[in-house]
Amino acid sequence: MLLATRLHRMIGNSGASIISRMMGLIPASVATASVPGGISDYFTL
Repeated sequence: MLLATRLHRMIGNSGASIISRMMGLIPASVATASVPGGISDYFTL
C-alpha cells in the first residue's frame, strides 16, 4: 500500500483498469473450472 500511488502513476489509469479486469478474471476462471467437478459429484450420488 505504501507504493500504490507511485505504481499507479507509473502504470496509469489504463494499466490499473487492465490489472483490475485481470484480477476479476481469476476468480471467474476458478469458479468455471470447479463447475464440472461439482456437477459430476452431484450426479454420482
